[in-house]
Amino acid sequence: MAAAKGDRTTAQLASQLGIHTSQVTAWKKQLMAQVAERFADGRQRRTEQATDEEELHEQIGRLKMEVEWLKKSCRGRLRSSGYASIPITST
Repeated sequence: MAAAKGDRTTAQLASQLGIHTSQVTAWKKQLMAQVAERFADGRQRRTEQATDEEELHEQIGRLKMEVEWLKKSCRGRLRSSGYASIPITST
């Protein structure tokens, strides 16, 4: 992280950690490659989740409308057949 920040040179970090400068450079390259992948995947997942959520909300809306239509349709049929006293409950 310190190498990516650029506050200190690679030589300073290597001296502080007691390792070779090439190791600091390798870690920095690895970090930078993974950071780009993580952010790209995270944004994509959020977009996919938002799309899935919108589709689910649309489906819920359609199903609610269908249930209401069925209730009204059943009430009409029950009235015409003489079974209007049977209550239709909603869930």
